[in-house]
Formats: sequence, C-alpha cells, structure tokens
Amino acid sequence: MSNKPSFLVAAIAGGVAGASETIITYPAEFIKTRRQLPTHTGGRVTSWSTLRSVLRSQGLAGVYSGSPALIASNTAKGGIRFFSFETSKRILERVLGPNTASIHVLAGLCAGVAESVLVVTPAEVIKTQAIHMSIAGLKRRSTLSIAGQVVRTDGLFGLWRGLGPVLCKQGTNSAVRFASFGMIRERVSKAVPSLGSTSSTLLAGALSGAVTTYASMPFGNIKTRMQSVDNRYKNMLACGRHMLHQEGVKVFWRATTPRLVRLTLSSGITFTVFYQVVSLAAWINRGRGQEALRGMEANDNNPVIVILVPIFFAMAGYVIAASTLALGARYLSLFLMLGGVYDSYNVALAWISSTLPRPLEKRSAAIALNNTVGNIAQIYSPYLYLKENGPRYLTAMIANSCFCLACLLATLTLRYFLTKENAKLEVAETVSAVVDEDKVGGIELETTGAGRPTRLAQGYRYIL
Repeated sequence: MSNKPSFLVAAIAGGVAGASETIITYPAEFIKTRRQLPTHTGGRVTSWSTLRSVLRSQGLAGVYSGSPALIASNTAKGGIRFFSFETSKRILERVLGPNTASIHVLAGLCAGVAESVLVVTPAEVIKTQAIHMSIAGLKRRSTLSIAGQVVRTDGLFGLWRGLGPVLCKQGTNSAVRFASFGMIRERVSKAVPSLGSTSSTLLAGALSGAVTTYASMPFGNIKTRMQSVDNRYKNMLACGRHMLHQEGVKVFWRATTPRLVRLTLSSGITFTVFYQVVSLAAWINRGRGQEALRGMEANDNNPVIVILVPIFFAMAGYVIAASTLALGARYLSLFLMLGGVYDSYNVALAWISSTLPRPLEKRSAAIALNNTVGNIAQIYSPYLYLKENGPRYLTAMIANSCFCLACLLATLTLRYFLTKENAKLEVAETVSAVVDEDKVGGIELETTGAGRPTRLAQGYRYIL
C-alpha cells in the first residue's frame, strides 16, 4: 500500500478481517484448546482423534462451541490491532525514521498489548471455560451466561484471569507477525514478481503466521491452563513451573499442529482481507469509478478478489447453517450462501469469456462446459439433503464447503497460468516489434478453417 489508511479505515478493515478469519478457522482453534486443557484419559490424544470424538458426540455445533465469544472478540481485536499498529507506527516513525525493522516490532508489540487488555483476555476466559464445560458434558450455555458466572465466582477481574500470559502471547504474536510479514512480503515480491500484490500478501501472511505459532506457543499453553475452570495457579510462573515439572518441556508446544493450521490460514486471510478493504476504501474515496476500476485491474485486484471474497462469505454461511439452529443465524446464512455463490459464479463466467475471446468455437465450448459442470448439481444434490440429516444437513454443508475450497484453488491456479501467459506475450510482442514490424503480437493461438493463424492485437493482455 502506497497510501497509508486513515485510522477509521484501519479499524474497520481490521474488524472485517478478524471476523472473516475466525469464522473460517475456528475448528482448528477449538481442537487446539481441547488438547491444551488437562485430560484424565489414558492413551495418546491426537488432533484427529479429538475432532472425530467431538463430531460423533456433539456434531459440528460442538466444534463451534465457544465461537460466538471469539468471533465477537476477534472482530473487535482486529480493529484494535490494526488501529493500534498504524497509530504506533506513525508515532515511532517520527522518532526512529521510516522503514526501520524495529518500528514494525515495537508497533506490533503495542498493538498486542492494547488488544490483550481491551478484548482478548476476557474473550479467551469465556471461550476456554465454554470448551472446558463441553469436555465435562455440561449443558451448553450462552456467552453472557458464562461471563456472568465468572463475575459472580471470581469478581469482575476474573474476566482478566491469565492477563500476564495473554500479554506475553499477544505481544509476541503481533510483534513477530507484523515484522515477519513486512520482511517476507518484500522478499517474495522481489523474488517472484509475477505473483502480484494479492498473492504475495496471502503468501507472506501465511508464512508469518507459521513463524508466529512457534514463537508464542509456550505462552498460549500457560494461558489456557490458567483460564480453565479448575485453575489453581497463582501466577504464570507458578503455572509454567508446574507444567514443566509434571509434563516436561514438550508441554509448552502441545497442540502446535492445529494452531499452526489456524494461524497459517488466519494470518493469510487477515492481511489479504485487510488490504483489500483498505483498497476498496481508497477507491471509494477517490471517487473515480472507471479509472479506479482500471487501476485495480492493473494491480491484479479485480476478478480474482471479486470471486474469492464472496466464496469466503459463502463458506461462512455453510458453517453457520450447520453449527446452529437459531432462526436469526440460519436466516443470515441463506444470504451469505446464495449471495456468495452466485456473485462469484457470474464473475467467473465473465472472466472465462474475456480469457477466451477467440476463436468463437473455443469460447462457446468453454462457457458450455462451465454451465454443464454447474448444473450437474441438479443430479447429486438431492442425495446430500436427505430427510434424516436435517435440519443441519451436515453432509451437504461439508460438501458445499469443499466445493467452495475447490473454487478458490481453481481461481488461484487460473490466475497463476494467465500471469505466465502475460509474461510470454510481453516477450513475444517485444521480439516481434524488433524482428518484423508487420507482425503485431506475433503469437499464433489457433488455426481457423481457412488455415489462417489468429493473432492477438497489439498490447493485449489477459485480465488478472
């Protein structure tokens, strides 16, 4: 981003990013927390065995136990995190100068402290106790009910139990994540310029999430123990010593795999969504409709994002419909499902048409194939929505989510190959201009019935 976002835009974009990544990645967070809590069963417990056990006993709703608190908190946390980061960064730049590595570390640390005190600690207390109650087989309770019980039992400051390890964890999280993201994105952009801004942001965000996981896991495990229902530790040092003495040093990196999965995904999603929302806000503020749209196309932000973002919302709709029976939530999920799927489908159809402009036969066949694959759903979908699977229709919702994931992968794959084709066109056009000025474009795509080669016009490039 060449232009720095305003504080309000940073807060809004961060909130949208936080909500998006939480809805998608919460199952990994649930498994991580379940494995970090003390257990009384023998044998080795793995992430997969935990997931299978919860799905068998409680269904998909069990995997999203405690999610409302985390979704609400991560929406607020995302806004506070990016608002605090941008504010701290601008203040530090006046003192230390621009573009120094220490600025990202210190600004990230400030953001981590702010989000820990204001949002993360109370939400983590409620989430951990909700998951602990589900382990004990207790009746599922609302977020407000659990918060009220904590206040009645431990007082108001009970909601900030475990603040020390949360400060260490979130401070490490934000400092490492922002610093590593900036460095990785800069190097990726230089090493693979064909990726474009969106893809390099997604990749850099995912890699920064992996780095952050291993740096902050010890604080995360201590925090979970101190926030559990039967907590008996006075402070984080006492908790850490007890864990080390009883279970060894490996306990501090227990459940790394589900958290690695979650942070890799969530970090990539968060940074990508954040910068796309900031780009959208900048576009609206400029007020240059078509000119801004052309600029977005030139910066690789048009059809891919307009396909990917609705698909993310569609996936969220399927998850909500499968995880709750609340009328309001399921009603909202219908809008997310239909709006997400149909928006992305229409854009994909237009993208295919522009990608295969000539010859007409090939273009017609591509559109026909696209419609054929889409309408195959009329055949198999009745077998996914069986009466005995209602009202959650878990099989159908999982299948639909998998189809959305396949759409994401196919979109990114097509964009990757079109980027390579554009690079070839650039080279061929330059060579053609030098060798033979009469051959514009100079690349033979197809041979028509009359045997004449079809050539691209001067300056033609595939839309990315």
